[in-house]
Amino acid sequence: MSFKKILIPSLLGGLAMFIWGILSHLIFQIGDIGIKEIQNEDAVISSMKANMTEAGFYFFPSEGMSSQQADERQKWTEKYKAGPIGIIIYHPTGKDPMSPIAMLTELISNIIVTFFAAIIFLFAVNSLKSFWTRALLVALLGLIASFSIDISYWNWYGFPANLTIASLVDQTVGFFCVGLVLAWRIKPVTG
Repeated sequence: MSFKKILIPSLLGGLAMFIWGILSHLIFQIGDIGIKEIQNEDAVISSMKANMTEAGFYFFPSEGMSSQQADERQKWTEKYKAGPIGIIIYHPTGKDPMSPIAMLTELISNIIVTFFAAIIFLFAVNSLKSFWTRALLVALLGLIASFSIDISYWNWYGFPANLTIASLVDQTVGFFCVGLVLAWRIKPVTG
C-alpha cells in the first residue's frame, strides 16, 4: 500500500465531503432537521447559568445514575421512568458558530476520515471493476458508521427519528461524494 497513492485522493475526497457538509447544512438545512426551539428560552437559559457552571455533556436525571448502591440506583430508575429525561451539550460562554477554527477542524477531520476510507478502498479496488461499485463501497462505509452511531443515539438517548434519518442520509451522501473521488482517482490495477 502506497501512502503517496492515496494522499491526493484523500485531500480531494476530504474536500468533497467538506463541500457536501456545507451544502447539506447551509443550503439543504439537513442539520436543522429534528431540532426544536425551547419555549421561554430566556428563563431556561437563566436557570442553566445559575445551576450549570462548567461546559460539558449533561444527562438528566443524573443524581444516583452511577451509584453502586441499589437504593440510590432504584431512585434514579424511578426518576428516569417518570421523566423528563434528556441530554444537554452545554457551554456557559458563547462562540462564533462558523469560526475559522471550527471550519478548519471540520475540513481536517473530513480529510482524515477520507484517508482511512482510502486505505479500505485500496484493499478492495482490484475486486471492484465498476466505477459505481467502487463509489458505492465508500458510501456503504458512511452508512455503516452512521448506523453504528446514530441508531444508538436514537435508541439510548431518544434522539428524534427524523434527526436520525437525516443524519443517516447526510453521512451516506457525504461518503458517496468521497467514493466518487476515490473511484475517479484510484483505479484497479490491470494486467
